[in-house]
Order: sequence, then C-alpha cells, then structure tokens
Amino acid sequence: MTPAKKSTEETPDFDQRMVELEGLAAALESGDLGLEQALEHYKRGVSLLRSCRGELEGFRKQVEELAREGSAQTRPLESDPDFTR
Repeated sequence: MTPAKKSTEETPDFDQRMVELEGLAAALESGDLGLEQALEHYKRGVSLLRSCRGELEGFRKQVEELAREGSAQTRPLESDPDFTR
C-alpha cells in the first residue's frame, strides 16, 4: 500500500468527522461521563471542530475562486450562522 493511500484511509472524511463530533457532543450533553472521560471527549471535539472549520474554509475559497472564474456573484446564505449584514 502506498503512503498516500494509507493516510487517506486513516483520515476520516468531513462527514465522518461531523458524525463523530455530534456523537461526542451528545455524550457530553448526557451528563453520564466522568470528569476525565468528559475532558477527553471535549479535547477530541475541539480537534475535530478545528479540522472541520479548516476544511470548510478551504471549500469556501474554492467556491469563491470558481465563482470568480465563472463571473458569478456569490453571497452568504442568511441561514448561515456566520452571516452578517
């Protein structure tokens, strides 16, 4: 197996990371975790969140570049939590 293929298999894709993040959040919200386990869940969640936000920023830049190439106008969705007027 090539190193590139191996790293692809080891790194979950965006959707898999989001599912894991949702599971971690649900476990934390349940209140059933001990302090140490809750802290580990929180740390993993922060890591996943940073990773997902970074990937989303990359996607946004790609869309903006494609829009510039196609001369299309883009605007944020009003339902986007980061939307500001």
